[in-house]
Formats: sequence, structure tokens, C-alpha cells
Amino acid sequence: MNNKIKITKTVIQNYNNHRIYEQRGLLNCITFVEGHFENEKYINKNFKQYIKESKIEVKAKKFLKHKKKNSKQKVFFIQIRLKDAVVGVDKNYPSVLPLSWFLKCKNILRKRYKNSLFIFLSDDVNFLKKNMIKNEVYVKDDNPFFSFYIMKNCDGGILSPSTFAWWAAYLSQKKKFLAPKYWHGHRKRKFQPQNFETSFLSYKSVKKTEYLNQIRNENKC
Repeated sequence: MNNKIKITKTVIQNYNNHRIYEQRGLLNCITFVEGHFENEKYINKNFKQYIKESKIEVKAKKFLKHKKKNSKQKVFFIQIRLKDAVVGVDKNYPSVLPLSWFLKCKNILRKRYKNSLFIFLSDDVNFLKKNMIKNEVYVKDDNPFFSFYIMKNCDGGILSPSTFAWWAAYLSQKKKFLAPKYWHGHRKRKFQPQNFETSFLSYKSVKKTEYLNQIRNENKC
């Protein structure tokens, strides 16, 4: 068969020129997606009904319940990606965010929800403990499923530009989520992936002065 003929519908994002390519195939009921996507457009919302609660999700719920002072307290996650975000999707414009941006977003939620608890999840908890408030709740993401279900069952959260956190927020069906404006493209001030704004995220800009105060990977940022 001619290799130019596609069996399935194919959606590809090209990062070099930030354009989205979509090619129809013989079986357009099946879509093959290639690229870095966080887009509601490509999700069949009916699939949520097939997701069942797992034992590790029950464990995550118990963890959150134990941390709360009372039943009315709101719990928010702050997901800070440090190691892999140095490269991100573009090594010249890393995805890693200044810690001051997370603290700014934390203050936004704290002003709105006085009775709130914040749980920090990161791939470098030791760094956070040395450079942030000491008496916070920190969770090292050695077990990605446990971290995922913590995020899914919180009342909201603050996201790094991460597919992992995006899916947890999407499946939680809550609306109190803050994320960097332009997602991976926050340094370029252009959305990356292009035109993939999400309805359930509230985007907050990263100020240029916040990059100047960054205390991790300064030489790459």
C-alpha cells in the first residue's frame, strides 16, 4: 500500500514552526496523536465513567483526610517540577518556573480561602525544604500514582506546565487551578503547545523580575 495513505486519523504538532497538522485516514474513528498535548479537544468526556477508584487512590484520600484540621478546610496541591523542567520542550526556553511565582499563586488562593492547607509535590523535595517555608507539607513523588491521586482529590492546585498535573486537574472536575500563562511557553510569552488554552485553568503571568530572582538553574534560565 502507498505509505502516504494513513490508516487512522493522525494529529501531529510540529514544535519547530508551532503548527498543528491533521491528516485524515481510512479509519477516522481512530485518532493517533503525536506530540505534547494537553487539550480537551481530543478527549472523549464519556471515558471518565469507566475510571474506577483504585487502592492507591483510597490511600491518597486517607492521607488528605489525615492532614486536614477539620472537614471544612480546603486542601490545595502545589506541583513544582524542577529537574526535568530545566529542559522542558525547548532547551533554550526551559519550563522550570521561579519559586516566587508559586508563592504568588499560593497567596492568591490563601486570600480567597482563609482556611486552607497546601501540599507541595516535587521531584526535588530536598531543594524545596532548603529554599522555602520549613513547616509546609512536602510529598516526594517517588510513587507517581500516589502523587497523581493526591492532586486529583485536592480542592484545587497550582500546576507546573506538566501533562501529569494537567490530567490530575482534568479528572478532578474542579475549577480552582492556577497555571503559568502560556504554559510551556511562559518564557517566550507565546502558548506552547500553540493555541492549547484549557478551560479549567486560570493562567497567571510570570513577571520578568521573577526570573531574575530565580535560585535554581540560573545559568540555563
